[in-house]
Amino acid sequence: MYAFCGDVSKADDVQKFVSSVVSKFGRIDYVINIVGVKRMGNIETCSLDDLDFVLNGSVRSTFIVSKTCVPHLIETKGTFDVCVYTSFYLNFLHT
Repeated sequence: MYAFCGDVSKADDVQKFVSSVVSKFGRIDYVINIVGVKRMGNIETCSLDDLDFVLNGSVRSTFIVSKTCVPHLIETKGTFDVCVYTSFYLNFLHT
């Protein structure tokens, strides 16, 4: 087991994590890239910051982790699973 505190939507944090894993274990064979964040509201209450939070927390972070790990996985002939969970619930009209 190995723990590292960082923000997967920030490329520098992901690079530091991946480098520390390779340093500690010598290689990366398998990556499970599971990510998801949630914001709820209606079109009147959700802001662009809410949208950015969801996109950064789900789509951007998945891309960053995958892109950072792929060179190591190619080297070790490893593999990865990507599971993106995005929940951005908007009620466009009040009911």
